[in-house]
Amino acid sequence: MNAQRCLIYLTLLFFLFCQMSNIDAQETTQWKLPEGAKARLGKGVITDMQLSPDGTNLAIASSTGVRLYDMNTGEENVILRKNNDLVGLLTFSPDGTTLVHTSGEKKCYVWNVENWKHLKTFTINESSIKSLKLLEDEKTLVILNWNATFSFWDISTGDLLETTHLKASKIRIKGNNWHRARDAVFNHHKSPIYAIGNHDGSISIQDGRTNQLIRTLVPQTNEDAFLLVGQEQEQPIIHILPPGEKNEEEKKHSPSNFRDDGKPFPIQYSLDRQNISRADFEKQPLKWIMELKFSPDGKLLVSKSSYKIPKWDGSSGTSGPTELWDVETGEQLAALPWWVDVEFSSDSNTVALLTDRGFHSGNCDIWDLIDYHEIAHFESIAEVRFSLDGGTLLLNKGGSYDGNGNVIEEGKYTIWDIATQTEINSLIPDDNVMVTHPKKLLLSKDGSTLVTADQLGEIDIWKTKSERHFKTLTIGYSKEFTALGFSDDGQMLASGSSTFLHIWDTEKCTQRNKIKIEGRGIQGITFDTDKKRISTIGFHSTSQWDYISGKQISSKEKRFNVIATPSTSYFDDGTRISFPVYTHSPDINTFATKNRKENLIEIWNSITRKRIGLLKKDAYKSTRGAMALIPDGGILATNDLFGLKNAVYLWDTDTNEQVAEFDIYKNVLEKVLAIFNGTAIHSMVFDYSGETLAIGTDKKEIQLWDITQDKRIRSIKTPHNYAICKLVFSPDDNFLASGDTGGDIHVWELTTGKHVAAYEGHKGNIKVLVFAKNNKFLASTGLYDGTIFLWNVPVNLTN
Repeated sequence: MNAQRCLIYLTLLFFLFCQMSNIDAQETTQWKLPEGAKARLGKGVITDMQLSPDGTNLAIASSTGVRLYDMNTGEENVILRKNNDLVGLLTFSPDGTTLVHTSGEKKCYVWNVENWKHLKTFTINESSIKSLKLLEDEKTLVILNWNATFSFWDISTGDLLETTHLKASKIRIKGNNWHRARDAVFNHHKSPIYAIGNHDGSISIQDGRTNQLIRTLVPQTNEDAFLLVGQEQEQPIIHILPPGEKNEEEKKHSPSNFRDDGKPFPIQYSLDRQNISRADFEKQPLKWIMELKFSPDGKLLVSKSSYKIPKWDGSSGTSGPTELWDVETGEQLAALPWWVDVEFSSDSNTVALLTDRGFHSGNCDIWDLIDYHEIAHFESIAEVRFSLDGGTLLLNKGGSYDGNGNVIEEGKYTIWDIATQTEINSLIPDDNVMVTHPKKLLLSKDGSTLVTADQLGEIDIWKTKSERHFKTLTIGYSKEFTALGFSDDGQMLASGSSTFLHIWDTEKCTQRNKIKIEGRGIQGITFDTDKKRISTIGFHSTSQWDYISGKQISSKEKRFNVIATPSTSYFDDGTRISFPVYTHSPDINTFATKNRKENLIEIWNSITRKRIGLLKKDAYKSTRGAMALIPDGGILATNDLFGLKNAVYLWDTDTNEQVAEFDIYKNVLEKVLAIFNGTAIHSMVFDYSGETLAIGTDKKEIQLWDITQDKRIRSIKTPHNYAICKLVFSPDDNFLASGDTGGDIHVWELTTGKHVAAYEGHKGNIKVLVFAKNNKFLASTGLYDGTIFLWNVPVNLTN
């Protein structure tokens, strides 16, 4: 009987454990919610992903934490997170049992992968991290910063063991400080090594611990192939051929990629596949190293250079050669055009030379560096990637599309075996340009598995020897959200991005629907609950959607005359923040866009897609700062980012005339201080009555103005630590929410100016804030984190 009871108890415990595990798996987006938050919607933007050394686990770092996935089943095992810090980079230990990741709060977290136990957290005081690596002793973490500083940490104690800094003096030429290119690597000798460009075009290789010079790499490039000095003639177009394909006449008249002593470089890139034009100088320019990059083991180095004529007010010049080096011998292996990008295998035995043409695909040559011979040539390649063992090569051939989005040529991933010089497989992804140009891409150590994370945030697994796609691992990640809107009853929230329209249940905190959109994203959302539809506006179209079926009801195409990139920027605590190029009324029926090319503002009816206003007079006041529209779109408020008066200008959008101007500072001392400190206004919004304008300033204060009387109603000194970049009124005009560039949100009662709520959850400036119409919820999203927080509004606000 006792044995039976024991068995029953054990069975019940096992059942409960399984149920709890399922709940944990389903509710990972709700892990460690900040105080006041009802839910976190979306898994965030992917910041890093790494495969465990044995290829069994995939770790995904995002703005919401770190998740581990079983590569065979696709199951999400656990989320590793201690707080709301934005997760940065991550790395596995060589045996795969330990995972380390960094955060935006300069913290380092250590986890045991086998039992998901948190082992250690320590402060690293490192913010610009380039790479992480756990050494073979399983306890020493090496962090490399973008400023070429190494730090060594004991992850068991959190102690800093050693720091190495690159010591190099500045180069000052004719009164100008010239940037010195640098790179660093923890090489195959387990030692930090630095490379730094010198003023004479040479490169110094230094020991990272002692700063002693190991050797100097002196370029031997025949510069006749890249520049002309003192010759009065048109710049010729030069076709450069490998030495073996040149006859004697061609050698006399065509520069070659020989060394300056006449000997050929070991690598003779076939430059006849591209044209190169030599630059003409009146006098001999300086050769300046612009970029340096080590191979993974530090045996090879690639440098990109330019030719410059220094002047007192700067310099003039042109691009120079890309040069390839054997670091251990000091030998220069190649001189290539500036547009050639170089990718190394991890063992430095193979190199891929890729024609870099920005967003366009180019040619790719594969060279064996053991005996220096070309082993393959590929065309129309957008990206190459070596497996960690150096045996497999991935070639990403991006597809091409016409103006209507129709496929001209299919994109594909080619898997290539380096030893046999044969194609292993060709993988055809979905018909989507963002799939064949993935945001993140990984090859397993042996090259048997390919993992891609596309621009939509979807993660796909490919078995490289199979002819088909293996598994879509998860579709919970997203790009940044650009718009939010509540239904009238507050039971639904719609969120828009550049690719999807999401419909969320605010009570169950689940996703009801996900609708694929076309064009360049959503900038405004409004519900018509009675007709079960949502209206969206973007820069290219207005659309209506059935939010239950996900079908598009109607769409009106109209391209705005607007520059797509953000307009003028300002700096806040060292971070550059940009003003948006658009603003819309609270009901999104009216839309204003900045046309910076013509220095004017256009007012649009977002339903008819007709332009209803055009502001030209004194347009410089209108295109360089924050904007706000009253609900009916009749009045537009603007401010001049660089103006000396810190003034707000009101414009009648029907007559296109300025109707009012007022200074936000009446006191002379305040005006002087504002001018001395730079711009003051960072955000503006009208209330739903259209009579009150809220202004957020860099002094972390909110000003409320009655625009009918040109009178400041109230100034609210806020606890914000950063500039107030977003403001929104509640639909009843009783409350105001403010968001700053640090991610904090505060809520205010307008009649008294009383502070009623504070929320902390986002890491980065707030992009969208919106109240539910019943004031029950406040929704927010940040500029970079790819998540939405649903905040519980205090009870006293809803009564």
